[in-house]
Amino acid sequence: MRGMVTTYFRNQTYGFITADEDGVSRFFHASNYTGTPKVGTRVEFALAEPTKVGKDKQCVNVVVETPLEAATVADAIAAAASPSAAVEKGGKDGAQ
Repeated sequence: MRGMVTTYFRNQTYGFITADEDGVSRFFHASNYTGTPKVGTRVEFALAEPTKVGKDKQCVNVVVETPLEAATVADAIAAAASPSAAVEKGGKDGAQ
């Protein structure tokens, strides 16, 4: 699933992620988060059964999404269109 960190309590090491799919806000613990949680960060995560009876499912394996920046896309397009790109791929005619 994908979503966004909407709340994070640094001192208590937990927060909530709102899922894109259904808009539900779900608990996560910092130990299940790769990196340092920050409000507004886009993430991918899985759901696990709660550790306590009567609780909702919680987010686990939370990984920060790494969006492809516009400058990176522009650089990739420019590099593919340059005449030297064919040489780098395998020769004067671009054959590999």
